Amino acid sequence: MLRRPITIMLPRARIATNAISIRHAHTTNQLYYKPLKIIANPKMTRSLRDAVRKHNAGAVWTAYNALHKNNQLNKLPAEYHSMALQSFRIKKLVAYGPEEVEAIKERLLFVWNNMQEAGCKPDVRDYNHLIDFFGRSGDWESCNKYWEELESKASSPSSSSSSLWNSNLVPNVYSYNLLMRAAIMTNKPEQVFVIVNKMKNAGIQPNGFTYDTMIEAHGRLGNLRGADRLFQERYGTKETKEANTATTEVKPKRSRFASLLSSYSAPPPADNPDVLGTLVRENTTELSTKKLHPSTHTFVALIDAHGRKGNLRGIDYIYQTMLPGYKIRPDLELYNTMIRWYCEHRNGDKARRVFFDLERSGLKPSVVTFNYLFRHEALRERNPRTAETLLHFMTNMYDLRPLQSMYRALIKSYNKRNQEEDADRLFREYTSKESSQR
Repeated sequence: MLRRPITIMLPRARIATNAISIRHAHTTNQLYYKPLKIIANPKMTRSLRDAVRKHNAGAVWTAYNALHKNNQLNKLPAEYHSMALQSFRIKKLVAYGPEEVEAIKERLLFVWNNMQEAGCKPDVRDYNHLIDFFGRSGDWESCNKYWEELESKASSPSSSSSSLWNSNLVPNVYSYNLLMRAAIMTNKPEQVFVIVNKMKNAGIQPNGFTYDTMIEAHGRLGNLRGADRLFQERYGTKETKEANTATTEVKPKRSRFASLLSSYSAPPPADNPDVLGTLVRENTTELSTKKLHPSTHTFVALIDAHGRKGNLRGIDYIYQTMLPGYKIRPDLELYNTMIRWYCEHRNGDKARRVFFDLERSGLKPSVVTFNYLFRHEALRERNPRTAETLLHFMTNMYDLRPLQSMYRALIKSYNKRNQEEDADRLFREYTSKESSQR
């Protein structure tokens, strides 16, 4: 006889409004969480929490300042300081002017200083955020400053205690990756391999992001063969000869993709041997022998490396053979990178073909996409009419607003050709659009 299952209704637990479950508030067992008791003004803390949840940096600044003026910051839990700190960030530097970057920096450091004055010790995520911010803003000196501070606190005796904050104050894989990205963004790609050494010495296992950044660093240093070699070592296919007996030596084959790709790049000149490549091989061969699967970011870095050396045949091979071979579907960033380098090396036909492929894929082009095509036509080909057609196309077809720099370049191009009427017409068009946007 089948019995009907019994359903037991348990009373719903009630949590006080002044207690909130926070991931920072944990014991040594990281699977157990307990609520934080907030003794600060509930209305003010609620305003700060709501602003953080809505990702409204302006509202976060207003709420945090209100707590500061009312002397409530020293009553605020460390997590609230951390949430406020991480609300101030730079997504893409090109979208910010120098004054805006400086304003964000002032707010960031205001929260950082008040956080420590209130006796709240930052954890590794807060240091990671600072390294990321100063890397994006191009301040390598500040990145080093906070990295050294993080390392010194991690190596101090107090860092080994079981207290809430100090137990987390050890650089993790994200810390090293963010510092590597900072080196790339501040035009110090050679520092990437120094950081890789530190990572190895700390026993931190690199991930795909680490290797992609290293490939990009090779490209920025002009070491194309180093980029190809690293791709082969970390992402190459595992092709081995079958052993007839247990004593037969197994010799791995090189990936056909990587070997063919390398044939498109010129060897280093005799007076400039691949010293950096040798150094990096020695420093990274012990990191990992595990083969990873490449992502679109991997191929963006590889395409960038070949584009910087003007190796368009290599880019063709990556796009036509390697991407299908690894079953990678291009994303917008990958399409934009290809269009950028085809335009940079004055191959407009291939850039347009990639643009058509982008449209057929169902992706929507961005302002960045059109900016590469526009500058190719307006500045390199000196064809302002075609460039202006692109402006109208991106506006009418994709509802994208052209950049101010695009209008400036086009007006300048018309003036150079003594086409003052077209320059005046375009200026009036730009000013009317600007006034309508206000």
